[in-house]
Amino acid sequence: MSLIPDNWILINSNFYPNLRTSKTLLKYSDIFLKLLSNRNIDSEALAVKFLKNPESNDLYDPFLLPNMEIAVERIIQAIKKGERILIFGDYDCDGVISTSLMLNFLKKFNSIEPKAYIPDRIEEGYDINTNFIKRIKEKYPEINLIICVDCGTNSTDVMEYINKDKNLFLDIIVSDHHKMTSKANNVYNKLYSNKDSGVSDEMSYDSLRSNYIIINPQLENSTYPFKFLSGAGVTFKFINAILKKIDTKYKNKFNKNYLTSLLDLVAISIISDLMPIVDENRVLVKWGLKILKNTNHLGLSKLIKSTLKDKKDLSTYDIGYIIAPRLNASGRLESAIKSLELLTCDYKDSDYFDKIDEIIDSINHTNEKRKVMFDKIVFEIIGNNKDKLDEIVSKKRIYIDKSKYWHEGLIGLAASEISKKFNIPVVLFKEDEKKLKGSGRSTEDFDLFSNLNELNYLYDKFGGHEMACGLTISKNLNKDNDNELASHNIYEKYDEFKQKMEKIALDKLSHLDFEKKRIYYDCEINFSDINNDLLKELKLIEPIGIGNPKPLFLTRNCTIKKKNFFKNNKHVSLLLEQNLIQQNGVLFNLSDKLLNKIINCTVDKKVSIVFYIDENVYNGLSYLQLIILDLCYK
Repeated sequence: MSLIPDNWILINSNFYPNLRTSKTLLKYSDIFLKLLSNRNIDSEALAVKFLKNPESNDLYDPFLLPNMEIAVERIIQAIKKGERILIFGDYDCDGVISTSLMLNFLKKFNSIEPKAYIPDRIEEGYDINTNFIKRIKEKYPEINLIICVDCGTNSTDVMEYINKDKNLFLDIIVSDHHKMTSKANNVYNKLYSNKDSGVSDEMSYDSLRSNYIIINPQLENSTYPFKFLSGAGVTFKFINAILKKIDTKYKNKFNKNYLTSLLDLVAISIISDLMPIVDENRVLVKWGLKILKNTNHLGLSKLIKSTLKDKKDLSTYDIGYIIAPRLNASGRLESAIKSLELLTCDYKDSDYFDKIDEIIDSINHTNEKRKVMFDKIVFEIIGNNKDKLDEIVSKKRIYIDKSKYWHEGLIGLAASEISKKFNIPVVLFKEDEKKLKGSGRSTEDFDLFSNLNELNYLYDKFGGHEMACGLTISKNLNKDNDNELASHNIYEKYDEFKQKMEKIALDKLSHLDFEKKRIYYDCEINFSDINNDLLKELKLIEPIGIGNPKPLFLTRNCTIKKKNFFKNNKHVSLLLEQNLIQQNGVLFNLSDKLLNKIINCTVDKKVSIVFYIDENVYNGLSYLQLIILDLCYK
């Protein structure tokens, strides 16, 4: 048996025997049952649930989310009284979708005239703040309810402000999914607990916190069974809960398929925000992809037709790499309002209807501009550090940098690209004279949120997830922080941040975590196992994504019969043979290391490969090909 590299790791779960003895699963191959087992499906019941078409009873009760009951009561009160409501969203794809879901929903009620607001990334930055509250109350004093979607959990200044000034007559409902920082948790608990507030015991906890209501599965007190909903997923749950409680006369405004019709947008939000496609998210994405091709969202339908043409079945790849980047582009470089307009137009709205093609052209143009600017940032980082990258990877184990010339809407994408390329966490900052706005991306071995949170005294704003975070360092020292290390000078703060984060990364990441990117494969197969029957079973694993990756396989002792480089040696196609059976294989985007490997692979050389199986359609003909991630030879 030929040896394989130590970074090729077999996923070896213990659940396969449980599945093999099931009569219901007898029709499936051993390979497929191993795939299920590797996805923590440990029983026949879970396997049946995983494979069946999604149904409404597969979703958790929205009232299991913390504070949902209070939030629903508050918004129903607003609907009945005809209060003015403002929806405040984030400028990324998840935030724009969340805003469109809530805006389209509230428009159904004639008693209210909802407004939507998405901040400018450059001028205002992420999340709601006190300056915005003051400005909006001055312009629209009649607004007394704001619904924050995909943001608001960590807006401590707003929590304190509206709690202190009762003359604002303003309540805020937060529908969010971001983790709460330790600073926000302290403020939230201090403001919204009877013990610390000085409020009499007669006032209930619920009524005390009713002016800043947070619905979020990630809250400390949350008992919701699934923690990883997208922002739009939480908004969908909020809408679902409202429809469960609202009077029949209002409920009759919605057809019986209304909630289902929202799932195409929810699916896009989950994929675009890199949420794990497991548990409830898998149900939402699987369901959403089914209805996406025939979506009744007019603008989205036209965007899909203009980019994916007549493609029969849409995949997570189509959403993640074609649709979502376009919805994201306007919020990165210009204004996310264009994407919001696209998702909120309908046949009755003649003004937006006439503008749809113009909006799509603008979004596509902005996306092309985004690609060029993104490539320039990545090229600059790699070029400037060509001789130092090996040292950064081995001795620092995290890459941190800043520039006046990077566009802050693109530094997150650039951080992601550098992180993938060198398998280390990356934090990049856009620099100006008043502040440093940062965006970070991480690897599977480094919880970026928790580790950045250790230095939260240095930030004015901070939030995110394990794999992605945003933060702002400015000149203004946090008045509530007595830590002398938190200097008023942004460059001193930046230097301290860089020094301490490098120490944290050095302490927590071993050489094994970054020297060779680990490739987890599901099982070893032979070319004789690869056929259309296996392809049909692989399609049952879809939708694939984070938490439910594309099945990977190992095959040993293949002979290279032909090789052909194309696209300036960026890609190579191989004709491989094992036991007289031939398969076509392709390696895309070759690294220098992998390119050298392939160059040294002469015809008739035996190699072992790790790959996934893909169906390629060309000129109406379909055939199987192996997408090879790595290969090795003696």
